[in-house]
Amino acid sequence: MLFDPQLCKKIERIPEPNSHIIFERKLDGGRALVSTKPKIYSRRGLDQSLKFPLIIQELKMLPEDTILDGEITVFEDGISNFRYFLKRVQPENPFIIKQRIKRFPATLWVFDILRFKGQDLRDLTLRERKSFLMSWIRETEHIKVLKYYEKPDPLLKLKNVIEGVVIKDLGRRYEEGKRSGTWKKLKFVKEKTVTIVDFEDQPNGVTLVTKDGQRIDWNGRNVQQKVRNLMEKGSFKADVEYQSVSETRKMRFPAFKGVA
Repeated sequence: MLFDPQLCKKIERIPEPNSHIIFERKLDGGRALVSTKPKIYSRRGLDQSLKFPLIIQELKMLPEDTILDGEITVFEDGISNFRYFLKRVQPENPFIIKQRIKRFPATLWVFDILRFKGQDLRDLTLRERKSFLMSWIRETEHIKVLKYYEKPDPLLKLKNVIEGVVIKDLGRRYEEGKRSGTWKKLKFVKEKTVTIVDFEDQPNGVTLVTKDGQRIDWNGRNVQQKVRNLMEKGSFKADVEYQSVSETRKMRFPAFKGVA
């Protein structure tokens, strides 16, 4: 293990922008501490170098004796897909690993630099470390530097696409292994309008059935009669919240919010 990574504290609201903080896209993959020796370690210190041979090859192109902090993701239609990431890290069979390189291409997104050409940078402020990162780390096909923003607006526009936002204090050192609150994270709840085509009565309400067969509970008093009235035309629109989308394009943990 290279270092214990700094962790994020969960928050419920995005803070007001100021000159001391930055905003980054929260990715849905696996934390990775990497060195240009080259090696890739998971958040819990597991050596995952053999799982990502293309990233390993490109790490050799970066400055020697350098350690980076980031996240490895597998994207599908512009969205980081955690299930696809698991398909890259779970296999132990070299043949399966090789097969999945092309099917589930992985990218290392670098957001911090902890060592540069043998110099320990952890006591520098994040602002100084970001300067090192932007100046010296050259992007490759499978290694990218994660963009950051002074305001959350560009990320809020992607609320229904990305997993969330990370907020970091530019004036603080790297706090190894800590969840101190100088790094914070907020997960976005995604929203969608769906077409309801059927329903089933339940003791505390109804289970709505969407056009694509998804089932969503709507609980409350007099809900059954409300749904019967809405279904007089054969269908109706409803707003739902959900956490993410499954491999079969189904909403995960959908929750009824109201009639659209």
